[in-house]
Amino acid sequence: MMKKIVILTFLIFINQVFAVNLGSLDTTFSNDGVSDGWLLDGVTGGSVSGQSIAVDRQGRILVAGVEVIFGQGLRVMVRRYLPDGTYDNTLNSAGLGSVLNKPYSNNIVKVGLELDEFNNFFLAYSYNSCEGVDTCIDTFVYHISESGAVLGGASISFDAGSVVSSQD
Repeated sequence: MMKKIVILTFLIFINQVFAVNLGSLDTTFSNDGVSDGWLLDGVTGGSVSGQSIAVDRQGRILVAGVEVIFGQGLRVMVRRYLPDGTYDNTLNSAGLGSVLNKPYSNNIVKVGLELDEFNNFFLAYSYNSCEGVDTCIDTFVYHISESGAVLGGASISFDAGSVVSSQD
């Protein structure tokens, strides 16, 4: 019994969580110093909201989300920032155009990205493809190179029918 108590005490001590002060919020990173999830990008009548973030091996920050074009709808966006927070214009937006310039939709459900081992990334987004029905979800997945060229892609259509609610 004493042996179990000693082992248990040892395990408790080695599994303690220690708090680390990570510093304060860097208010120089965003355009207005407020971390509210929205970035006004200077386009008249538009804004951008990030939904997924990844940091590559070079410390660059990839952000995928939704760009709101008022009066037209939503579209998927990908931006890359350098480790100091400045916009990285080396990500080829022309190459990404075939992915990002899909028809506008007011039904984008989720946008996500995942890095591979070579600083390329997978971009996935889903949207409700049936107007007024929340059970038809189309999902697109693209493999995109570090420079922004589309390496491949696939789409998956889901139709759960009218008896299933996405709220379940």
